[in-house]
Amino acid sequence: MLSYFMLADEIRVTTCRMGADGVPGPVLEVSICGPGHLFRIVRTAARGSEPGTRVRLYLRADVDPGSWSNVDVLERLLAIAEFPTTARHGAVASVWEAGRLKTRQDTSHREGFELNAHGHHVYWPPDSVDPQVVWCEKGGALLVDGLLVEPTVRKGVLSSSGSGLTGAVVNLRGDSSPARLSVDRRNVIDDVASTVSELLETATCVLTRGDAPLATFEWLSAVADGSATLGDIVTSTFTSDGREMTFQGMVFGDAQHGFFPADLFLVPSNRYGETRGYAGSWDRPHGYAPDHIHLWRVLARRPRAALRKLAELCPEIEDAGPLRRPTPSDQWLLQTSGGGRSWRETAPGLRNMASAADTLQWTGREVAQRLTDLGFPAHDPRYWSDDAQLTTADSAALDGRHPASLSRAEPVTSADLMLATERTRKGVTATAGFLRGFGLHVADDIVAMCEAAEKDDLLWLNPEDRSAGCLAPDAVVPLGHIAHASVRLDIPVPQVCRMLAAHGLRTDAGRLPERPSEETLVLLGTDGKGRRPWLDGTQPPPPGYVLDVAERLELEPSEVLTKYDALGFARPEPFPADATPDDIWLLYDELYGGFLTRQDRLTYGHVFSQAEDLEEVRYKLGRLRAYGFDVPMDVPPRPTGLDHEIFHENGPGNWWLVDAGDVVPLSFVLLAAHEAGVSPTSVVKRLHAYHIPTSHDGLPKGLSFSEALRLMRAHELDEGDTPEVQQFPLQYLLETALRKRTGIANIASLLQQLGIPVPDPAETIRTALAHVPRPAPH
Repeated sequence: MLSYFMLADEIRVTTCRMGADGVPGPVLEVSICGPGHLFRIVRTAARGSEPGTRVRLYLRADVDPGSWSNVDVLERLLAIAEFPTTARHGAVASVWEAGRLKTRQDTSHREGFELNAHGHHVYWPPDSVDPQVVWCEKGGALLVDGLLVEPTVRKGVLSSSGSGLTGAVVNLRGDSSPARLSVDRRNVIDDVASTVSELLETATCVLTRGDAPLATFEWLSAVADGSATLGDIVTSTFTSDGREMTFQGMVFGDAQHGFFPADLFLVPSNRYGETRGYAGSWDRPHGYAPDHIHLWRVLARRPRAALRKLAELCPEIEDAGPLRRPTPSDQWLLQTSGGGRSWRETAPGLRNMASAADTLQWTGREVAQRLTDLGFPAHDPRYWSDDAQLTTADSAALDGRHPASLSRAEPVTSADLMLATERTRKGVTATAGFLRGFGLHVADDIVAMCEAAEKDDLLWLNPEDRSAGCLAPDAVVPLGHIAHASVRLDIPVPQVCRMLAAHGLRTDAGRLPERPSEETLVLLGTDGKGRRPWLDGTQPPPPGYVLDVAERLELEPSEVLTKYDALGFARPEPFPADATPDDIWLLYDELYGGFLTRQDRLTYGHVFSQAEDLEEVRYKLGRLRAYGFDVPMDVPPRPTGLDHEIFHENGPGNWWLVDAGDVVPLSFVLLAAHEAGVSPTSVVKRLHAYHIPTSHDGLPKGLSFSEALRLMRAHELDEGDTPEVQQFPLQYLLETALRKRTGIANIASLLQQLGIPVPDPAETIRTALAHVPRPAPH
C-alpha cells in the first residue's frame, strides 16, 4: 500500500471489518500524512453499515487530476508486467504482455519520474518470459519487479542523472532484487551498481547477434555519455566480436581505432582542416585538446593532409610506432566535468581521482595508472607505496590549502601537513606516513616541528588556526612572531628566544625591546593591525606601509622611520622628504593587496589606476619616481584625444596585464585599436610618444587587421583578456594551417609577429610525440 506514495502526499484508509457474528464491526480511519510519518488511527463509528475498505489518495502537486488516469500512471511506472495486464479508463485501454517491455517515449521534456525507453530493443535472456535486461535504442530505466525506480547510489554503470541507465532497461527481481526501497517505492536505497553491472556485462552477448540493430555509433555514443563504465563494457564486446561501426566515413570500435567519439572533431576530415559534425553532447568537449592527445588521435586516424603538415616539421611522425587503443573511459578521464565538459589541461588532483575511481568503480591506483598511460603522470602510482589506497573517504587530506591538490612537484608544507592532520584525525606522524604513501615529499624536519607544535603553541604561525602551519625549521623566526609571542604570553623577548632555540630554531631579536608594545606589533605587521604576515627584517619596510603606520599612529613619517631604525630595519631608499599619507593611494598594490616594493611586479595598471586624467598620471609618475619606482614612460606636454582614451584604467586594453617597461605585444595594440575604433598604427604612434615600446610597429605583411584579429582568436576572449600562448595549441595551429593552405611554421610565425610568443612548432610536435599514449607493456 505504501507504494501509493508514488502518487500521493497523504493516504486516508477507511475500513470496517465483518464480525464473527456476521454483523459489521466498528469503523476505523487510518491517516498517513507522508512516507516518513507515523500512522494516526481514529475510531469514527461504533458500528458500520457495511464491511469493506476504501483508500483515498490526496495526490501530489505534480499529479494533474484533470489528466490523471490509472492508464496514464501505469504507463509511466509499469515497464514489465509479471502477468498479462490490462488497464482501462473510460474508452482508453492499455495492455501489458507478460514479461515484455512496454515501451514508452517521454515527450514531456521535463525532469519527471516516468518511464522513457523505446525504439529497437533486444531481450536477455533472449527466449525468457522473465527478462532481466532489455537493451533499448532510446532512453533506459532501472526497474524492481517491473516497476520504475531510481538509484540512490549512482556509480559505475549507473549514471548521475535521470533514470540512471541509458541504452538499457534492467529489471531487478528475485535474488537480484534489492532489500531496501524508499517508503514511496521510488528510490532504491541499496547500492545495486555491482549487481546491475554484472547483469549488463552478461547480457552484452545478445547485442552482436543477427543484424545487431543497436550496434551503431549514435547508440554507443549515447550509452557512453550516460556511463563511461557501461560504454567500456559494450565496446569490449563489440571489439571482441569484430563488430565495427562507421559514422560519417570514420570507423569506430575496431582494434585499431577503438571508441573515442571526440575523433569526429579532433581529426581533420579533409585538406582544408574541416572536422565532422554530430549532434551528440559527448563527442565535442569544449576547447582544444592537449597537444599529445590531439597528436595521438591524428596518428591513429592518419589523415594524409594533416600528416604532411606535421611531417614537414617532424619527419619522425611518419613512423610513430604503436598507439594505445582508446576506450570511452579514456575520453571521460580526459575531460573535466564541472561547468560543462572541457579538455583536461593538467592531471586531476588526488581527491578528484578518488571521485573518478568511485564513479568508474575502479581503484584509485587504476585511475592513477590510466591517467599516467594517457600522458598525465603527475600522480604516477609507481611512486606509491604498496599499501597506499586512494578512497573518497581519505582523499580530502590530499588537498592543500588552495584548490590545487598536493603533488610530487612541490614538497608538503607544514600548513599542508597540519590541514591534512585535521582531516585524517590520525596525528601528525601517521598523517605524514599517509601522504608519503602517495609519493609526496614530507620532510622529516617539517614533521618534527609540527609534532613539537602540538605540545608548544609558540611554534604555530597562528595558534588560533593550526592549519596555517608552524614556523619553518630552516628559516630565521620573524621579528613579528617573537614580539607577538612576548605580548600574547606576557613574557620578555629573551625568554621567547630561548624557548624557540630549544626547538632548534634560529632567532635574531635584533633591537626588539624586552617588552614589545601593541605599537611594536603594528610596526612589524603588514596590514596595520599587528598580526601576521610579518615584515621581513632583512628588507626595508615598503614606503607605503611607513606612511600607513604614520597615519594610524598619528605620527610624522620621519618619526616612524626613526622607530624602524630602532628596530634594526634598513630605511627604504629613496624616501622623499615631503612624503605624506596623501601618497598612500599611489603606493597601494590594488592587484595583489598590500603595499608596493621595488621588488614587486609594477604594471601600467598601477600607473593609471585611480588617475582621473593624464595630468594626474603625470603627477603619479613623479611621485612614484620620488619613492624609487622606475617607470620608463612620460606623458607628453600636449596629449591628444586618443591619449585620454587609451591611457586610462578603463580604456581599451587591460593595462594590468602589461608590466611597466615591458614591450607591449602587437596583439594588445590590435585589441585596443579594435575597441577604440582606430587603426593599429595610430595606437602604436601614441604608445611610442609615451616611450612605451611595442613588439612590432605594424601588421605582418599580407595580413589584414580583421584577419589578424581572427588569427589571435580575439572574438573568443572575455572582456579585459589578451591572447595567451596556451590558447594556441597544436590542434589550433594544424587546423589553421590546413584552412589557410600554408605551413604550421608560417602560422606560428604570424602569431609571433603579433607579439604572441608561440614556441617552435617543431619542438611542440616532438614534445607531444614523446607523451602520446602507447599500449601497456605486457
